[in-house]
Amino acid sequence: MVLLRNLNQIANILNPVSRSMRWCEWTKPEFGWTKLNTDGSLHRETASFGGLLRDYRGEPICAFVSKAPQGDVFFVELWAIWRGLVLCLGLGIKSIWVESDSMSVVKTVNRKQLCPKADSYLKQIWKLLKKFDKYRISHSWRETNRAADHLAKMALWGDDVVLWPVDFPPSLCSIIKDDAEGKKYLRR
Repeated sequence: MVLLRNLNQIANILNPVSRSMRWCEWTKPEFGWTKLNTDGSLHRETASFGGLLRDYRGEPICAFVSKAPQGDVFFVELWAIWRGLVLCLGLGIKSIWVESDSMSVVKTVNRKQLCPKADSYLKQIWKLLKKFDKYRISHSWRETNRAADHLAKMALWGDDVVLWPVDFPPSLCSIIKDDAEGKKYLRR
């Protein structure tokens, strides 16, 4: 029995991957647009979210990291979008492309999926979106949302922190550089 299990494990390693593999990359927004990548993170005792604003060249404008009440990751992801939109409006951004690696959140914000429990949060997001000249909300793969994921997991010095590029840790700068240069990420 043990020999059969070991042979199956070896066979699984040697066989082609059953799930399709593909390459993906972070996409720069068009000239005149700003891209906001957001993510939420739940830990044992805390929840947090973060986001990063970048221009058409992939250059960072600023980032944010915020604490959230512990709870449902769906709401944490919504708070990340809401916070990012508030920051964008404060900076005078007129055309925003929001990306999240939560397909459910993207579908809900785009009104393609209902979520009555989040109605009050969604109304606030929709109200903010109307203030932009143009907006787009889309899904990104986890692999191409690494910068926002990194921010969402950062240790905070306060409840809500806005970071400027001069304050970014080297690890975040490396991710941003890879994205701007078109690094390909393997998606399995």
